[in-house]
Amino acid sequence: MKTSVLKYYYFFILGISASVFGQNYSVSFGGQNGNINFNDVAIESGDGITFSFWINDDWGHSNFSNGDAILDFGSTSYCTPHYRYIIKKKNGEIQAWFEGQGFSGYGGGSTVSTNMLDYSNQFVHVAVTFNGSEGKIYVNGEHVSSSSYTYGGDFLLTEYSENGVPCSNGQPSDIKLMGGEGNYFFDGYIDDFSLWSYDMGTDEVNDVMIQGVSDSENNLAGYWNFNEGSGTTVIDQTSNGNNGTISGDVSWSTDVPP
Repeated sequence: MKTSVLKYYYFFILGISASVFGQNYSVSFGGQNGNINFNDVAIESGDGITFSFWINDDWGHSNFSNGDAILDFGSTSYCTPHYRYIIKKKNGEIQAWFEGQGFSGYGGGSTVSTNMLDYSNQFVHVAVTFNGSEGKIYVNGEHVSSSSYTYGGDFLLTEYSENGVPCSNGQPSDIKLMGGEGNYFFDGYIDDFSLWSYDMGTDEVNDVMIQGVSDSENNLAGYWNFNEGSGTTVIDQTSNGNNGTISGDVSWSTDVPP
C-alpha cells in the first residue's frame, strides 16, 4: 500500500478513536496577548533537536511586521552559554533558526523556511529539525526545505552552566513560549506539540504524525496533547513533568487535526 494511502487510513482511524474515547482539543491563540509558558522544559545533552506539532493558520497575513512567533524556546541569558530556537510565520512562510552564545563556532545560515499558503485554514503537521550541518522543515511528513551550515557543538535547552551550577539563582527562563510575546503574537491553532533531543529523519517524523507519541519514547523531552479542555495548565504527558501555563487570549478549541 502506498505511503499516502496509509497516511489517510491512519488519519481516519485516529478520528474514530477520538470520537470513541473522549473529546480531543487544540489550543487557539488570539494574536493579541496570549501564550503558553513551558518554563521547566530542559534538554541537557544532544547533538540535534526536533520540534513537532500540528498547526492551522490562514498564513496570508502576519499580525506584526516582523512576523508572528509560533515558538520561542531558549535558556536564560544569565547562563553562559545559552541557546535559543525560534519558529515563526512571516510573509506566508514558516521560518525557523537557532541563535545564542551557546552556538560558538557557528558561522550563521541556520534559517530554514518554506511557503505555507497552500495549507491555509487547515491543520497540517510540521516538524523542524536541526543538527550540526543542516536544518530541515517537514510538512505532512514530506521534507520540503533545508538549510546548510557548519556547527560542531550540542543543541541544548538548559538552566545550568557548563559545570552544572544553576544559572540566575536557579530561576527558570521566561522565554520558552508558544504563541509569542511583545510584538510577535501568533493567531491560529496548535495541537500535539512534542520536543525531542535529536534530529528526526523522514520515517520518524511520519511515525509521530501518523501513530502519535508514546510517553516513554527515548529522547523525548516533552509532549503536550492539549486535551485538558479547560483551565490554564497544559500537562506534559511524559514523566518529565514539564507542564505549561496558559495566559492571555488563548482558548480551548474542538477544531483538531484529522
